[in-house]
Amino acid sequence: MKPFWFLRLPGSTYSTCVGDFDSQAPSELSIELLLGATPASLRIPEPIAKTVVPSKKSAFEIAEDETRNLLNKAKGKIELRESSSRAQRKRLRQTFSEDGDSVLINRYLSHQVVEYWVRFLKYLLEFGGPRADNYDFRSLVEYQSRVLHLLYKHAWNTMLTDLSAVEFNTLYDTILEDPDAKRPEAITTVLRLFHDFLRQEIGAPKCNISRSTDRVLRHARSVVITHKTLEKCTHSLSASGAAVPEIGAAAAGVAAAHYIFGLRTKEAYGLLHKDFLEQDLGMLRVSRNTVRGLKTSERTVVLMSDESRSPNRAEEPFLHSVVRRCFNQSKVISEPNGKTPVFPNRLRPDELAPYDEMRNKINWTLKKATGDVEAIPYSLRHTYATSVMSQLLIPLPVASPIAIKISESLPKQTYVGCGLTNRSNYPLQVDRLAMSLGQEGVGTLTNFYWHGAWWVAGEHCCRQDQLEANWKDAHIGALLGKEKSVIYKRRTAVRKQGETALSDSKLVRQYVQQDGQPLIAQHSPTKTLVRAENEFKTFSLQSVDTLLVLIRQDSEEQKVEDLAYESYSIARSDTTKVLEAYHKVREETEFLDFEPDKFHSAGRQSPDVFLGEIRRRKLLASIEVYLGKSDLNVQTSSVIIEKWRKTFNWRTPTLPSHSVEEFSTQVLWLTALGYEKRNIRVICNSNEEGLKQQLRANSDSVIYRRKLARISDSRRPLEIGIEIHLAGSLPNNVEFHRVIFSVACCFTALLSWFSPQASHA
Repeated sequence: MKPFWFLRLPGSTYSTCVGDFDSQAPSELSIELLLGATPASLRIPEPIAKTVVPSKKSAFEIAEDETRNLLNKAKGKIELRESSSRAQRKRLRQTFSEDGDSVLINRYLSHQVVEYWVRFLKYLLEFGGPRADNYDFRSLVEYQSRVLHLLYKHAWNTMLTDLSAVEFNTLYDTILEDPDAKRPEAITTVLRLFHDFLRQEIGAPKCNISRSTDRVLRHARSVVITHKTLEKCTHSLSASGAAVPEIGAAAAGVAAAHYIFGLRTKEAYGLLHKDFLEQDLGMLRVSRNTVRGLKTSERTVVLMSDESRSPNRAEEPFLHSVVRRCFNQSKVISEPNGKTPVFPNRLRPDELAPYDEMRNKINWTLKKATGDVEAIPYSLRHTYATSVMSQLLIPLPVASPIAIKISESLPKQTYVGCGLTNRSNYPLQVDRLAMSLGQEGVGTLTNFYWHGAWWVAGEHCCRQDQLEANWKDAHIGALLGKEKSVIYKRRTAVRKQGETALSDSKLVRQYVQQDGQPLIAQHSPTKTLVRAENEFKTFSLQSVDTLLVLIRQDSEEQKVEDLAYESYSIARSDTTKVLEAYHKVREETEFLDFEPDKFHSAGRQSPDVFLGEIRRRKLLASIEVYLGKSDLNVQTSSVIIEKWRKTFNWRTPTLPSHSVEEFSTQVLWLTALGYEKRNIRVICNSNEEGLKQQLRANSDSVIYRRKLARISDSRRPLEIGIEIHLAGSLPNNVEFHRVIFSVACCFTALLSWFSPQASHA
């Protein structure tokens, strides 16, 4: 951690560099646009009004539609200012008080899932949940959209009052494994709340789903949009207003306000005249009203850029002029007063502009202008946060060409603030930026909204290089992962040859140019690969996973070797050893997950190995620490991996054993790596009750299956397999076996630190 202090990075950037915050970089397409590339041509159809085609529905789908109508009736119409959460909750409570729920329940008396789901909605409305006493109405809609279809589909003819704990586990596992189950961790959250309600209501038994699990971090939306791109979008939206004026003009104004002030979409859509506190539209108060609710208390956004405050209106930036045009036109449509909306419907002044059509129009235009299918209206808010925070940390980049170019591509907002009566909780500008975005602290801003840490850090590194600071040998050694004595000897050797002393930059450059030399020391206690020339270079299990992902991307080994060396500082000799081991283990196990697409047969689905990289790296780091503790740990792991290699069956992937003793050893191994009993599901080819009780003592459940291993051993007919499920932040079964495959490649590559004898050499 210390080396980053030597570079004198800003606190937020330092925290990101050492891993306290995520601060994801922009997407690859966004980086290209920020650096001046031309947007790619993207062919997507322009949004049109959807037409519903009637189709024959099953009984549970009809019940599903009727259940959704309970919330749909309470939604109200956003254009008529009926969609504030308070009004929606009031209408839903009125529906329940008028026995609207009883009518639905009585219609499906033979299907308990309908009754208990409707009662569950009523319970959430009245009592909230573990995190909030009053759920926002959109939370109820979101929870229902996640699970209603799957729950009705799999529990339609089920008597919930008669289910045992095992049967509830089976029901919930079936729901989570359904092909339509997107984001299982989000579905698990709702199912857990539902089961907790059933436990209170009907005394349902405690099951796996009712236990807490680790939350899985979601990737932030990482699209960042350039200033010129948004100007192009607003021009396009304004031009489309000739055919549909209330949509085109409103869409352009909402997009501009979204971008200028960093508002949420509905916050921009529901702006009123009274929200602007100054005539030049440079100060805005965002407060709760009949259009929008707020996640936090109302706040004031102060935009005081040099451009927006220009006294000459002819020089006013285009985006500001778009908002001003909508502001002035709304006065003409209806008599101006404090409650006059900035974006009314021109044809029906009592309403706001059509929300869904307007948002779809912005969404489509952004995708066309950027050439990026991931661009959405909310990307404008991420762009605002990235732009302002980066400019707070480096107001004028001068050293890094990349930082200079990106700074030119982003909007020029030289100051952002927020009106606060008490600033004790927001002492710094970054804190006040988070407050102006409507966030309670800097965590959300730094983890998810700011995508500029890498170019801010690059600017400060380049400035240090230009300053040529006279650092001590200990400082240089810490940056390079070298001992102080090594740096001293390198400098001394040059002086003995009669040459001038090496500058810090030249010394660093020499080390970077060496074959496979990493720039900084590894954070984890990695071991080394012994070489003939007695030179030691760092190598980790996570490097193996990196190489396997590169193999998945490209079948040409030379390209893999070059990319590993140039982009990841993995020595070519290491890559060669791992590639040889990879081919050997792949042939033995028929494990093809890391093979390029063209090598997959028609009968086997091409796997996605990129989605689970974070979980795999976390488990690999745990294995690395475990192996480094003792030779016994290395030997235990070696036995488990070797058995996996001999018996792995890709049709039924399990961690195999042939006795209860072996199984117990594997459970202890998994526990040491961070797994829990509830994550272990056992599959066994014996249905003997006594054996199943022994296995159940160390696992979540036991399932009978005839054959597990790829090759059966007649001398040891008993087969016990472990499946990993519901593992939270660690890999589940598919990703778990990819980790085991990576470790098997390491063992096969004969890395010295995996050999118990090597540590005594």
